Amino acid sequence: MELSYLTSKIRSAATDGKAARKMLGEDLARSFHSIVADIRDAMYMGEVPGTQEIELADGKIGLNYLLGHLAVLEVEPIGSAPNDVHNWRQVHRVRLLRIVQDGKVLV
Repeated sequence: MELSYLTSKIRSAATDGKAARKMLGEDLARSFHSIVADIRDAMYMGEVPGTQEIELADGKIGLNYLLGHLAVLEVEPIGSAPNDVHNWRQVHRVRLLRIVQDGKVLV
């Protein structure tokens, strides 16, 4: 899938509850919006409650948040400082990349 298409879909899912429920179903949409709310409320990514899996690929850090039903929200910390396994907790902003379930991109 084209990146701009995925960016548009994830943005729509994050801002529109009805669209999220249509794309993800009731339970995944609820989990997704809960994590998005936690990210918005946190000053730094290290303050987001719950556990996340940290990945390092192509020199970039990725954070994966479990949504349930084997679905994962993939997030990329962004900022002016280089992001690595040592400083991602101090990052203020993230890019919501996609939601994946069993290896298939949902949004």
